[in-house]
Amino acid sequence: MKELDWINCVRAVCILLVYFAHCVAINGFGIPEPLYWLYDPVYVNAFFFVSGYLFFGKQLCPSVIEDDRRNYLNGAGRDLLSGILFRLVIPAVIFSFIEYWPKRIIRGDSTNLVSFLTETLGGGTYWFVSALVVAQLLFFLMLLTRCRNIWFYVACSVILVLIAMTVESSGLIIIKEDPTFPWKYKQGMICTLFMAAGGVYGKYENYFGLSVKMLAVFACVYLTGSIWHTDFLSGHSSYNCDVQPLGFIWSMIGIITLIEICKRMPRSGFLTFIGRNSILFYFLSGAIPTVVSIVMQRFSVITSVSMLLIYVISVTLAFFLARFIVSFFPFLKDVRNIGIKNE
Repeated sequence: MKELDWINCVRAVCILLVYFAHCVAINGFGIPEPLYWLYDPVYVNAFFFVSGYLFFGKQLCPSVIEDDRRNYLNGAGRDLLSGILFRLVIPAVIFSFIEYWPKRIIRGDSTNLVSFLTETLGGGTYWFVSALVVAQLLFFLMLLTRCRNIWFYVACSVILVLIAMTVESSGLIIIKEDPTFPWKYKQGMICTLFMAAGGVYGKYENYFGLSVKMLAVFACVYLTGSIWHTDFLSGHSSYNCDVQPLGFIWSMIGIITLIEICKRMPRSGFLTFIGRNSILFYFLSGAIPTVVSIVMQRFSVITSVSMLLIYVISVTLAFFLARFIVSFFPFLKDVRNIGIKNE
């Protein structure tokens, strides 16, 4: 598919919010509830939404979906599995290995074989990537039916969400330290719904376009709901495996609003780079804010100003480190880039 500026913009905005959320959580810093409810229903779910937009845009295009099962497995299906392995699984394991010991030492956590295997080979460190791997593998299995109707995948995702939210966890726990081992399978099942929604948006994109006036209405409604938030809008969490109909609809309102805003934004080289390398930025989103926060805490009490400074420094360091990795170690982004230098 042709690269879309708005996709990069959405990804960039969301990863910047991820850094903000991590900085806040690491420092135990309280933020006003309206601000929290403004970004929380959107910033993670939008990643899965645009991933679904791109995923189904490619997998359901005529040149791919019209292949029979054998040709698909030897062509686009094989490429899909290759991308999952070399762009998501192996880089996640590599960064998990790099991060495991420093993270445990800094936090004062004990180290043992179970936690080591869970967080590295078990996909326990980066829940978003782990869930995305599971979701894409589940959709790959569905695609073997060669069904062309996006609503089939929506229906399957709804079933997966219901299973993930109602099944008895005790029967599926392999390692007690992490009940969603391996690879955050429950979150992955939940996230198929947001990916399928992205696929629907892609198929009917022309009908979702908002005029400036309608965008203003959507934005005002979403902003108002964030200020006067009520519990019935809370069921939107893919991470906590809690997705309720009204919460899901509320998340969709926020995501569509964000997309329409990004479509109207001028192209930015800064946001484009972050969007293109959003997974790489995500791999750095735990370690960098943690280190910056520890250093900052030694010099001052965390205030609103120092919190903002931690955030700015973390994003800046991540940006330059990501550029360094992309230029000199691109295999950390995609193992298929071994031997390649410069973007």
